[in-house]
Amino acid sequence: MNKKTETTLTPQQIQDRDFLMSLVALLKKSNLSKLDLKTTGDLYRSHSALVENYEINVRQTPVFGYPKKWHRILFIGKWMFEPGKYERYEVSVSENLHNQRQEDYGHLYSTKEKLGNTVLVSGTMATDLATYPASQRFINHSDSDLSNLYSDQNAHLFDGARQLYRLLDDEFCNRLHLRKKYILPEINDAQARQAMQVRLLENLKRSL
Repeated sequence: MNKKTETTLTPQQIQDRDFLMSLVALLKKSNLSKLDLKTTGDLYRSHSALVENYEINVRQTPVFGYPKKWHRILFIGKWMFEPGKYERYEVSVSENLHNQRQEDYGHLYSTKEKLGNTVLVSGTMATDLATYPASQRFINHSDSDLSNLYSDQNAHLFDGARQLYRLLDDEFCNRLHLRKKYILPEINDAQARQAMQVRLLENLKRSL
């Protein structure tokens, strides 16, 4: 991987960078509490935002690197995460066939059919000191995407991807604080189970 600079960017790379930064700027001034946001993972999370039929995905990952030069020669590496050094993001933005995430309707179509238009799909790393192994490639994209997703550093997209991740991650954390925890009674006999059923129906009537 070679580190790219502003002077070596292609017109397409400049367009992708500017689009990503525009997306970040728009989200920064928006009310993200209204966003359809789905989050998975624990230490390194994946965030998926859906706006009508537009899907925005960003995922943070560690990278596989070699602490010492001789480690690389002997293929003795390890997973590492260090902000600004061993830090990686995947960004995928699409215009979908339905107002759903592609994973929610993809099973309805054959593998040869398009599920939507790809707006941007790329991986980006803070530095070129590590890589992302082929065994960890979970996203089903065409072969032409593989280098862009997993091998190339794509430094021009790093700041935008990190900002996008932090925006959605902050919103996810805000929602965690708003969660309610309910004290549930023990259900250990038929009478308690019936009371639970009545409680459920009454709450649904109030809520719907």
